[in-house]
Amino acid sequence: MIELVKNKSSSQLIDIKFTRDHIFAGHKGSVEKLAQMLAKQRELPLSTLLITSMQATAKAEVLNWIANIPDAMLTYQRGVWTVNTQGSTVPAVCSYKWVTVNLDELKRMMRKQPGDIVTKKREWMTESLNSPDIACQFAGDGTPLIYHLDY
Repeated sequence: MIELVKNKSSSQLIDIKFTRDHIFAGHKGSVEKLAQMLAKQRELPLSTLLITSMQATAKAEVLNWIANIPDAMLTYQRGVWTVNTQGSTVPAVCSYKWVTVNLDELKRMMRKQPGDIVTKKREWMTESLNSPDIACQFAGDGTPLIYHLDY
């Protein structure tokens, strides 16, 4: 497993679904615009998004996952690795920047104070730096890919 990871670029170690679900890093424009797009897209009362790229750290995170995943969580049959996805997260090596949007508050401000959305962003948007727990799943070739975060 470790050799497969070492032979991949960091971007190849991040599952496409993970990127779609969690990452808007590299966006153009302000965090406020990003947060508004996120809130409208997800329609959840509170929605959190990773805004730091993991490409520079993906290899370290996957190697850390391999080193710390309990053996009982992994199965190797007929040349294929599988992981029990329940409880298969391990603490991340690095910290990442996040934005959380309070959609109800944002909608209220858009109705009552649309000109104050940016100046009063602290009322509807929170930026933070956290170390999540990371889970991987196996690609077809047996390489673990970052698939999920618990934050």
